Amino acid sequence: MQKTLNILLGVLTFLFLITLWYTEIRKQPAPQIKVSASTYYCKNNIVIGAKFYEVMLPEKSPSTSNIQTSPSGYADISLGNGKIIRLQQTVSASGVRYATTGDTFVFWVKGNSVLILEQGRIDNFVDCEQKKLRSGNASTSVLYSDNTLGYSVIVPPYTTPLDVQKSTHYRINENYTYGLIPGEIIKGISFTVPSSVTQGTNLSVDSYISVEHIDNAKTCTASIFLESTTTSRTIIENNKTYSVASSSGIGAGTRYEETVYAVQGKRACFGVRYFIHYEAIENYSIGTTKEFDKQKLLLSFDKIRKSLVVQK
Repeated sequence: MQKTLNILLGVLTFLFLITLWYTEIRKQPAPQIKVSASTYYCKNNIVIGAKFYEVMLPEKSPSTSNIQTSPSGYADISLGNGKIIRLQQTVSASGVRYATTGDTFVFWVKGNSVLILEQGRIDNFVDCEQKKLRSGNASTSVLYSDNTLGYSVIVPPYTTPLDVQKSTHYRINENYTYGLIPGEIIKGISFTVPSSVTQGTNLSVDSYISVEHIDNAKTCTASIFLESTTTSRTIIENNKTYSVASSSGIGAGTRYEETVYAVQGKRACFGVRYFIHYEAIENYSIGTTKEFDKQKLLLSFDKIRKSLVVQK
């Protein structure tokens, strides 16, 4: 009998301790994760996207009002070929270092630059520097600048491919290219219109505004940015001179309209392209789709274009 009571007492004590331990664990706040993103431009026009996750763990002391940063976060690195590598943060004497097991791939951030090593070599990623982003007017705009090419432009809030897309935000593509003829492309950056603009209308979701550049152009005219033979004209707005050219296309009920505003910079000829793709409104049943507000869209594109500043 006494033995049975001792066993029962032991079981009850064990259950009490387990309950107490579980209760204390439940009191601890869950780890928090701080997320940030950066874009790095390397030599030979290589673009690297990075999304950093900083894990914030609760202190071990009974007081949990203060949160201290864990030294071990992680990062998702996009190499521009559709492949994303997840790296763990490692100990470093300076900067912030991320690496795979065995250091086969190392991503070492120091200030605005990053050292990237593959198998201990830097052959593929040379002179990689961070794209400078800073706030514009409150939360309604962002100043996007490229110190390498020498330009900046103010755009509405946008999301990157690594972020959850928001219906009110433009979608940025820093690997954007425009194909003129096979083997000849124009590089730049594009901002696709928000889904809130296209939803319920005949405007296609691939409509965008882009900032493109052609290096070593003999003449900086808008026509060199378009496929078809077009004639450029010159306009002056707010003491800024643009070369302007347009083209359009029709096929199977769809409409394409493109307008390019070109301006000469110190390091390249820059072109701001309006690409508007839409379906003919008569293709829809009456009352099912409304015609998009073309004038409003052009005004929003104009606002972005007029904010473009290039180094002379």
